[in-house]
Amino acid sequence: MKARASDPARSATFVFKGTVEKVRAATMPSVPVDDKTLVVHVDEILRASDALASLAGHAITVQATEPRAPRRGEQAIFYATGWLFGDGIAVRSLAHGDVRDRAESTGDPVRAKAARDLDAHLRDADLVLTGRVVSVRSPAGRSTAQKGPISEHAPAWREAVIDVHDVRKGAGALKQVVVTFPSSTDVRWADVPKLQPGQEGLFLLHAVDTSGAAGRRYAVLHREDFRPLDPSDPRATPRSRKRSR
Repeated sequence: MKARASDPARSATFVFKGTVEKVRAATMPSVPVDDKTLVVHVDEILRASDALASLAGHAITVQATEPRAPRRGEQAIFYATGWLFGDGIAVRSLAHGDVRDRAESTGDPVRAKAARDLDAHLRDADLVLTGRVVSVRSPAGRSTAQKGPISEHAPAWREAVIDVHDVRKGAGALKQVVVTFPSSTDVRWADVPKLQPGQEGLFLLHAVDTSGAAGRRYAVLHREDFRPLDPSDPRATPRSRKRSR
């Protein structure tokens, strides 16, 4: 997996414009206070999960981790992650920037976060394509067979045969690809898409090692690995393609 933790703008899950109201202070008694503990008024939310999307207009605790913390009265863009939740909200600021240099969307902050998450997942995938599941079957080879005692966490691997519409990343021209996925509903695998014939969308696939002559194989392993086609999202809409006559 590609490392991207060094870029706060990418790794932050809560991005907002805020004004520092207090230094060496917190909105929660459980927060340990030091020189980088701030009370910040959330002026505008730029990117957030559902849990943090309603904090605009509220004062929250920000624990700065960068060498220089913002001063009282300073307004900045904070790139943060969740930290403590209780009788208030406390976040860790990975970095802060000048409000005049912001490149964040001012639209729906939840949609902005979802778009960022999709972009990050696209970078990590080995093969990205749009297509349609035409069949689902038991694994054809032994590479995904259960070894040793059967566990309640066993993935119960299945294979989906996908007719490829358009390859966005990875291998060149493909007409069809076989994708392995866990059919188990155990808590370990519950969020992984359970592919079914007729499903059409964007597939973000991960290469898996195999032995034998089958060649490179791909798997669906994460919740974000399949997305139904959304006509409003240019990343998920199939490009026009030439049809052979």
